[in-house]
Formats: sequence, C-alpha cells, structure tokens
Amino acid sequence: MSRRTALGAISLGAVGFAGYQLREKPEHLPTRPPARTGNNPVVRENSAIGSDQWPLGRDGLKGVTDDLAQIQGYASATSASHGESIDFHIASHVMQKCTIAVYRIGHYGAVGARHLLTSEPIKVKPQKKPEAHPETGLISCDWPVSWTLEIPKAWVSGIFLAVFTSQDGHRSYTPFVVRDTARRSDVLMVVPFTTYQAYNMWPLDGHTGKNLYKGYTADGEIGGNPERAFKVSFDRPYMQLGLPRWFDMDMSAARWAESSGYDITYATSVDLHEGRIDPSQYTAIVFSGHDEYWSKQMRDCAEGAVDAGTHLAFLASNNIYFHIR
Repeated sequence: MSRRTALGAISLGAVGFAGYQLREKPEHLPTRPPARTGNNPVVRENSAIGSDQWPLGRDGLKGVTDDLAQIQGYASATSASHGESIDFHIASHVMQKCTIAVYRIGHYGAVGARHLLTSEPIKVKPQKKPEAHPETGLISCDWPVSWTLEIPKAWVSGIFLAVFTSQDGHRSYTPFVVRDTARRSDVLMVVPFTTYQAYNMWPLDGHTGKNLYKGYTADGEIGGNPERAFKVSFDRPYMQLGLPRWFDMDMSAARWAESSGYDITYATSVDLHEGRIDPSQYTAIVFSGHDEYWSKQMRDCAEGAVDAGTHLAFLASNNIYFHIR
C-alpha cells in the first residue's frame, strides 16, 4: 500500500492523530520590509574565485558503491557554527590514506562552489557495517573519528560539502551546513536533513540497507512496508556517492539565491528542532527542497515565525507531511 493510499484511507484522522489543530491568525502581525539584494556578506563571498574540481571525473577519480565501500563517511552533526567543530567518520575497503576537501556551495561566477581547504593525508581502514536492529530496523555506525574540522570565524554561512578522496582513486561526499544564527540576515534557508535520512537506504548492498520506506527481503530484493525501518540514524553515510536524494534541489536554490544577491544564512531541520533558530530575526524563512519529515518542535518554530510576522516560503511540494519524533 502506498503512503498516499494509506493516508487517504485514514483521511483527516492523520491530522488528529498528529495532535495539530487549526490556529487562529493573530489579529496584528508586524510588517517586514522586503528581502534586499546588494552589498552583504553573501555577495562579497561570491566575489571569490570558484572551483569546479569537486565532482567525479576529475583526474580520473571514480565513484563508490555501498557493497564495495571504497571510501565513505559521515559527519557528527548536520551543522556547526563558528568556533565549533565537526567530526568526520570515514571507512575504506582497504587500509590506505585519503584527503578531505571542503567546498562551499554558491554562485561564484556560475562555477557553483568554492574550495576552502584540503586536509593532510589521513589513514583510513575498513569498518564494520552494522546490522539492522531486529525490532526497529535502525542502522547506526560507531566508526571512530578520522578527522575534525574547526569552523573558522571567517567562513560565511552556507551549504558545504566534505569531499573524501582515496589514495586508490575513489571519491564520495557528505554535506553539512555552517550556520550563523547570531547574524540577522534577511533570509534563512532551512536544509531538510531529516528528510535526507528518511530516504537514506545505506548500505544499498543487497541485504542490509533500510530506510523509512523499504528494506531488503530474504532473497535480496528491495521490499516494502514489511521490510522498512521505524527508526533511522544520522550516524551513517548517505548511500552510494554520499549525496542525499533531492540534495540537488537545495544546491540549486542556494546557488540561485546567492546569484541574485540575497542576504541569506543557512540552518538545518535539526537546528529548527533543537531550538537554535529565532524566527523573528528574519524577513523570510525558506524551505528550499523536499521538506517532508517534521517534528512538533519544528512545526512550533514555523508557527512562531508566522506569529512574529516572518514570511515562510516552501519551494517544493510534500512539505510537513509526516510527524517524526
């Protein structure tokens, strides 16, 4: 049974079960000036020289697969602020060295990204793929820290890519966000990391992987609802190359906003959930991609934004579709 069929069957009961009720519009909403373009930190950042060296194919670099796991990794958090650090947990199919390069996604004269740094070569080795929890289907790695990145104060808030390149010529990725919640930008863009993980079926290896929709049957076929997980973890790579499903939508939105000169900062759905966002600081909060999986805390923050007179913009469909805990 598809999710839309299931939700159609229970109809309005889904809304009641989630515990949400229609809210009355406040009588007096503050007015906000329109978002501006022009001289701001994002425009100045995009005047820097861009780089197109992060995709596959450069210098003969090859991609990875979950069954061979040539080089894969994950970040310890979906976002970090200036002065904070973020750890990267990396595994390889053989013991070897790899580098981690960090790129910021933006316009940069239509190049699309800027190279910020590359680590010294670090040693990586094979790590165990965990089995799914027998009751919940949860797949969570406990790999050691391979490299730690301290976020420089000079970095402008944005969507970032950590690019893992192995000594034997393979490459994969993991995204993260650098936030700057202390700065009152006109626009805040929220990147939907909760939805990224809901659809992440790592490892897509023929027997282990699960997400909130599917899993493998006993004969190695991709099944459906009976095989799915009820819990998912951020402590695992994104499947295959490491670029989450629909990540291109958020990259495209960021590149467009920055090419247009908007004063924009970035956060993740986890930041919304954990209370790091003061919605009254912004003219508009933009939900750029396929932002489907929401907790009550996330929705409360969005409703608080409306009460504060902050505009909300949803650039894709299927928003606030499932209630997560």
